[in-house]
Amino acid sequence: MRKRTACVQMFRHDAFVPAGSFSEAVEFPPEDVDEWVECSTPVSAEAFALRVRGPSMEPEFRAGEIIVVDPNRQYESGDFVIAKNGDDEATFKRYHRDGDRHFLTPVNSDWGKPMDMTGKDWRVVGRVIEKMKKY
Repeated sequence: MRKRTACVQMFRHDAFVPAGSFSEAVEFPPEDVDEWVECSTPVSAEAFALRVRGPSMEPEFRAGEIIVVDPNRQYESGDFVIAKNGDDEATFKRYHRDGDRHFLTPVNSDWGKPMDMTGKDWRVVGRVIEKMKKY
């Protein structure tokens, strides 16, 4: 896996990841880039950036903030991840493992209980490795 430091990652202005329920995920080809984002963390060539949409990950991640996701990074319990369900809908949550059980948990306790993903058709697309805030 090739790593780049001080890398530049891409995202489209309308490429959001929902911080809430699973929602439709749209994938964009590499030539469909509106903006490049400079990263301070080493990432693989497959890494990408998205904007957060929704309140379920507040206050740690607010709507409009940019997150960098690396599909080649190993994830473990407690990591922030982008996950897709069997309908190819995506969400942004914290991953938790408890024995053989798997959960996707919002940071915002007002958003509800963790989603029990045990036995369901789902997968982690990538681990969130950086959050960017522009002023």
